[in-house]
Amino acid sequence: MTSHIADALRMFMGTFSSILGAIILISIVLPWFLIGVFAILVVYIYAAAFYRASARELKVHFCGYVQLYVDLTILFLSSALVNLQKYNFWVFKAY
Repeated sequence: MTSHIADALRMFMGTFSSILGAIILISIVLPWFLIGVFAILVVYIYAAAFYRASARELKVHFCGYVQLYVDLTILFLSSALVNLQKYNFWVFKAY
């Protein structure tokens, strides 16, 4: 388990440093590139904040439905079981 975390961290740091290095090199050659990077960063921050808020809201919203789904599942499975038992009773009684 510990080696997996170290490998994942090593891969993350390698990817992050490659992306950061590319952004630094491109911004040295084309300073206007930083405007686009900043705009993308702002859009990403707002999208991430919206996603976190909506995910929390959906989680809270659906927590109340869990018991309803459990009750419906029990209802459908019990009625199906009763029907199968009746069918087996009539099939075996006919022979």
